[in-house]
Amino acid sequence: MNQQEHLSYFLLLSKIKGIGYVRFNQILLKNEQLNISMKDFFHTFPEIEKNYPFIKNYSKGEILSFKDHIEDEKRTLEVLQTKSIKVVTILDQNYPYSLKQSLDLSTPPILYTMGNQHLFAEKQIAVVGTRVPSIEAKRITQETSNLLTEKNIVVTSGYAKGVDKIAHHTALNSDGKTILVIGCGFLYFPKAEHLFKSYSEDNILIMSEFHPDFGWHKGQLMTRNKTICGLSESVIVVESRENGGSYRTGSFSLMLNKPLYAIAYPKQTDHNSGNFKLIENGAHSLIYEGEQSIIEQLETVTENMASRKYENNINQFSLFDELREKIKSYLETKKPFPVLMENEYFS
Repeated sequence: MNQQEHLSYFLLLSKIKGIGYVRFNQILLKNEQLNISMKDFFHTFPEIEKNYPFIKNYSKGEILSFKDHIEDEKRTLEVLQTKSIKVVTILDQNYPYSLKQSLDLSTPPILYTMGNQHLFAEKQIAVVGTRVPSIEAKRITQETSNLLTEKNIVVTSGYAKGVDKIAHHTALNSDGKTILVIGCGFLYFPKAEHLFKSYSEDNILIMSEFHPDFGWHKGQLMTRNKTICGLSESVIVVESRENGGSYRTGSFSLMLNKPLYAIAYPKQTDHNSGNFKLIENGAHSLIYEGEQSIIEQLETVTENMASRKYENNINQFSLFDELREKIKSYLETKKPFPVLMENEYFS
């Protein structure tokens, strides 16, 4: 079986209703225990179905009818190949270890990438914020991205209008490195080719965790925000409304025990109320007394980060090596898997 055929079955499983990240990874773990490939899983499912009690009946029906759809996935892979979009599965050595370490069974099983995959293994800080930033927030975003570039730290964000885009483009215009984590499938992101015409391919990585056919959806944006946190060593919220997307990104950071920093502006407004709520919930505050004051505080943060030993050798780790013992008892006793995080975005 060649690599493209192997990947086509991964893509097909990702589109089956009821197979989220947790169940997808459970299937991979059970396949490994049974010593079968993803192709074997589909082709022999009627005989091995009893080994997968966690798969819902409506999902089983789609699995059994896989022959009606597998050719579509093979054609999708051909399209991706023409666009230089690479597919990385959680079983591959170049899959970012930081995601597996942070998200456990909720790790995205498939990533679609365009650009420099080596950026996955470099130090990253996420810079996120509102789509409608204040003048102060725009300046802080620019200064922050410039500082991270000076420190050779990758700027990671979601390429949304406002703070996210400012962070990405500031880094790139300063010859820095950045990772764009988009909230849709690649076939719905036509800006990718334009970005690579404008900037060096060595400095940019565009990544999606969603099937190329999936368009924009609010739930996917929330999932994308969780992935941004998983990739990054820490998160900076420049300006956020309460319950906005960047507020939720900050909340995910706290849930994952990632260092979170939020700008504490002199006056609380609707535009920055999320920052103050995050600080109440445990974020480190960066006191705003002008843009330079923020940079001075971030200097200390980045210096401490640079001095820490950073071990993120993606070639040394395996999902199964880390998770096998944790879930071995559940596989053997056929108990239901525990809920890892009681949050709708981790299902």
